[in-house]
Amino acid sequence: MKTLECLLSFKPGALITGRWERNCYKVIRLLGRGGTGVVYLVKDENGELRAMKISSDLIGITREHRTLLFLNRGNRTVKLKAVPGVYELDDFQIGSTVYHYIVLDYCPGVSLGKYKGRLTARQVAMIGQQAARFLDCLHRAGLVFGDLKPGNVLYDFKNNIIYVIDYGSVCFKGQSLKQYTPDYDRASWQAGTRIADENYDTFTLGMFLTSLALGKVSGTGAGLAGFISIITRGIKHPLLREAVLKTLQQRPPRCREVAAELSIVLEEDEVKAGCEGIGGFVNFIGIASAVSFMLSLAYYYQ
Repeated sequence: MKTLECLLSFKPGALITGRWERNCYKVIRLLGRGGTGVVYLVKDENGELRAMKISSDLIGITREHRTLLFLNRGNRTVKLKAVPGVYELDDFQIGSTVYHYIVLDYCPGVSLGKYKGRLTARQVAMIGQQAARFLDCLHRAGLVFGDLKPGNVLYDFKNNIIYVIDYGSVCFKGQSLKQYTPDYDRASWQAGTRIADENYDTFTLGMFLTSLALGKVSGTGAGLAGFISIITRGIKHPLLREAVLKTLQQRPPRCREVAAELSIVLEEDEVKAGCEGIGGFVNFIGIASAVSFMLSLAYYYQ
């Protein structure tokens, strides 16, 4: 696309100045790109690192800006840290073309869509629990996310925190979803409509968890029933497997209930780790006692 080629031409050190607010940003590096634009790591005039999302789609980026303002207002999702702060909406012009941008918090982390490693069941449950709580916050505000997938989520491995980075799909409950990913879309799996409701997000959450646990999801030709069979065989952790299967069957219907089930997975893992630690300590004490006993015998028969 000519538009993206132009946007991708920014080199480190290039300056971008908004036409209206007149704030200047220094380009550090490219963070990523999608179908409607690109994201750069930039430094503002105060030396703070920010993410700048640039697009030629004025309607789409304006809607995303308003969504982020709404979610940040009133501390709706601050406790989750999943929603980046948003600072301004502005534009700049190159030749006869106007490009629009929003400036956001820079969120450290790895895109789960690009991560090549293998996640543990605990990591999957931890990421899923945060995602479920994030979705529940949107649902309580009358919104549906609609396009939860690994490529839309960053994971900070050091602090075990997720950041949701693309809000172009968010819409009000009852509306028809315009932006979705077929492999995560329940209508594509003949598991429901494409009307925005809480169950839609529950289904995409199930596909999201499956992707994290098993790898990229895709249609199998055998439909959802065949895909569920793959999950049944592939996810070894019984509680995690049961939680994923319930989401794809859209039961429980609410993401807060999914979060509660994933909490049980995490609690069981902590208990198991504690038991293993106690077992190791007991084994150590046993070995130490045996060594002490043998040394005593050796000393006695000297």
